Amino acid sequence: MIWTGCGPRCWRGAIRSVWRRPTGSTPSGGCRSIPAAVASRTRWRAGSWRMWRALMPASSRSRLGAMRPKLMDSHSALGTIASYAANRISFHLDLRGPSLVVESACSSSLVALHQACESLHRGRVEMAVAGGASLLLAPAEFVSTAHARMLSRRGRCQTFSAAADGYVRGEGGGLVVLKRLADAQRDGDRIHAHRYQQRRSHTWHLGTDARAQQTLLEQVYRRAGVDPSDLLYVEAHGTGTPVGDPIECRALGMTLGSARGAGDALPIGSVKTNVGHLEGAAGIAGLLKAILVLRHGVIPASLHGTPLNEAIDFAALGLDPVSALRPVQVGARSTVGVNSFGAGGSNAHVVLAPPPPGAGAGAPEGHGIVPVVVSARTRDALVEAVARMGRRLDGLDEADFSDLAATSALRRDRHARCAVVLANTARQAADRLRALARYSPDVRAGAGARTVERGKVAFAFSGNGAQWAGMGADLLERDPVFTAAVARVDALLTPRLGWSVERDRGRPSPGALPRRRSRSRCCSPCRWPRCRCWPSGGSGRRRWWGTASGKSLRPGPQGRSIWRRHVT
Repeated sequence: MIWTGCGPRCWRGAIRSVWRRPTGSTPSGGCRSIPAAVASRTRWRAGSWRMWRALMPASSRSRLGAMRPKLMDSHSALGTIASYAANRISFHLDLRGPSLVVESACSSSLVALHQACESLHRGRVEMAVAGGASLLLAPAEFVSTAHARMLSRRGRCQTFSAAADGYVRGEGGGLVVLKRLADAQRDGDRIHAHRYQQRRSHTWHLGTDARAQQTLLEQVYRRAGVDPSDLLYVEAHGTGTPVGDPIECRALGMTLGSARGAGDALPIGSVKTNVGHLEGAAGIAGLLKAILVLRHGVIPASLHGTPLNEAIDFAALGLDPVSALRPVQVGARSTVGVNSFGAGGSNAHVVLAPPPPGAGAGAPEGHGIVPVVVSARTRDALVEAVARMGRRLDGLDEADFSDLAATSALRRDRHARCAVVLANTARQAADRLRALARYSPDVRAGAGARTVERGKVAFAFSGNGAQWAGMGADLLERDPVFTAAVARVDALLTPRLGWSVERDRGRPSPGALPRRRSRSRCCSPCRWPRCRCWPSGGSGRRRWWGTASGKSLRPGPQGRSIWRRHVT
């Protein structure tokens, strides 16, 4: 985990990037996480784990604290100790095994990945979590990099461009769970990519050295047995500096591009043009982009690259900067390379290949019905956002649907306008979103409304007259939490009523309802189990009230309803 800054804020941010879950929710509710995606098939405590974290140089807060001691508090020392971010994540997830920090400047996260893979290869650990993150919390690094003329005056990372004048600092991060291929196949895990080979070298120069980079690339591809002609794409470090870009392109071209032959230039690009330079987390950002290239067979465009830098002879080097979305054919022998260079001279390169045929693709988890949320500032913008989400859902793999739903509900800002639909498949969510955008009366599992800044959730329970034939029957068929709660209530009521609420709940005809004085007894056995379903779906109760028989759901003196006192 790469981190800039310190204190509990950093710990919380790091932990959230590993395990994001709302209060009261479960993975089956649509919020996937590392424990939900991996530990569902593999015990976390079994065997040894390793948490690799990379840390950028001295913390901004420690510098400020040295200048102004009054800013120091009880968290200052703990927050500035390098190993604590990795240690706290390991403690939070109860990982067993080494938990440590790697620091090699901008190549930190990819070097951390290399160390984790080496430990897996040597059998020291069974699994590993590696990655990095970067937050911009203080001005110290801005001042130093500005004085060093590293930052772009135009506010753009213009990689490979003649106008390149530096980079833009960005925020973000990512983590990957690593296992040996045979172990992942045995456990049925979903495999996103296969690491062909990885290598790191140390050049120990403040400026990058083309010959050292070329030697690194030659070693990696020779030991991996990968032919340069099988490369679909190389994700370059590509900061957009007048010095760094020509040196990196020269190394890539002389090692890989020129070996491909005329008319077969090597596509190259940099994610920094899209998200900025994440510094210590730059390597993991490039790695995730490479995985997506293999998954979707499309290379995203690198922005702000024209006009091309005349100091780089792309044609002679056999390189082709990707300036527009480019489809590629992913085959069994296809590979993608990722470069990551550190300012101090510690560089890393990784080669990824698609999962082997028949490798565990990971069966979609039974997430049930989940919400898909779309938000925008105006009504017109909401209609456009709904249309875009519909197109995204049309091409979505069902295995990724619960991830997308959790992201839309938990990781996106809420604006003034909001649209929500409930669905259990990507196709169903797309259809319901489009119907909601047309204000179709056929959409019963969706809603659109204006949001409030500090709203809370309240539930109201009515009295007699709210029952109907077959109420709750669909929940009995498909919701295990509701079914279990009804069974508990029915076990208490059947000896007293002389008939089964659970059995009569599914009767379709109005005549099947019990006599009027017993109808109210059908409502509460349906309401209380529904209350049990809301926490399992991530909805916490804030306020509730009731009238007549609905008062039985009101909290009692100890905050527990009448039904809770009897069945919990």
